[in-house]
This record gives sequence, C-alpha cells and structure tokens, in this order.
Amino acid sequence: MFAVNDVVNYSVTGICRVENIAQQEIAGENREFYVLKPVFDNNSTVMVPVANEQLVSRMYSVLSKEDINALIKEMPLIEEIWLEDDRLRYEKYKGILSSGNRREVVGVIKALYRHREGQAVKGRKLRTTDERVMRDAERLLYSEIAYILGMKQEEVLQFIKKTLP
Repeated sequence: MFAVNDVVNYSVTGICRVENIAQQEIAGENREFYVLKPVFDNNSTVMVPVANEQLVSRMYSVLSKEDINALIKEMPLIEEIWLEDDRLRYEKYKGILSSGNRREVVGVIKALYRHREGQAVKGRKLRTTDERVMRDAERLLYSEIAYILGMKQEEVLQFIKKTLP
C-alpha cells in the first residue's frame, strides 16, 4: 500500500507522486483511487484503482541513488533483449515496461538503439511500435534517473555516456 506523498515509478508514465488517495463513486459504488501526479508533467493526473491489483502492480518504489549509480555502471554488461518477430517483440517489451525491471528496460533500450542504427545504415527507420516502445522505455528509465540524481530528463543520456567507462 502506498501513502500520500510517496514517490513511485508507474508503468510507462514514469515518476509520479501519490498526490491523494481519493474516494470516487462509479456505477453506484464507492471506489478508492491513487491519484498520481507525474513529476515531469504538471498537466497530467493518473488515477489508479486501489483494488485493481494488475494496475497497482505497475506502481513500484523508486531506486536509491546507490542503486541508480550501480545500474549505470552495469549498463555495458546488460544484454540486449531482441526478438525478430515484431508482434512477439512488442508483447515482450510491453511486459518489460510494466514489470519495473530496470535491467530489462536497459536491455530493451540497447536493442532498439542498435536496431535503429542498423536500419539507418539501410536508409530505413524503426517500426512505429519499436519507436513508441523506445520512447516509453527512455521516459521510464530517464525520469527515474533524473528525479533521483536531481537533473533534467534531457541531461540523463549525456550523463550516462559521460559516466560509462
């Protein structure tokens, strides 16, 4: 159970603050919701039904500064996650983004970067679904790193490149 003012990483939304735990009547029934406010998007609010285990399972605690630094140092060793079949790849990636496994998110980003580079050499672009997954994966990972290390999301990639050996 999360509390008001907890900071969580939620699915592909990224870092959110639990702004409130509110009651709302839906179809004549009172339901409880986590009201999440994305840290890097003041114009959005996300409502997560407390009783919906599937959606609540996509809310997870943020990593510590030490964990973030360890993850960044480990990035060169993390294997790319690639499936040739477009449909299977999309399903696999969708599951990874919902899981909260940051190592696997890094594996997705690495695979998609490498694939994008290969496509560029051939004069092609990434498939739309791959582009969307990469954008979501980057938002998920970079928003957490930015929040924990106190930087802007746009600075994260450069910080990672500078930090890696």
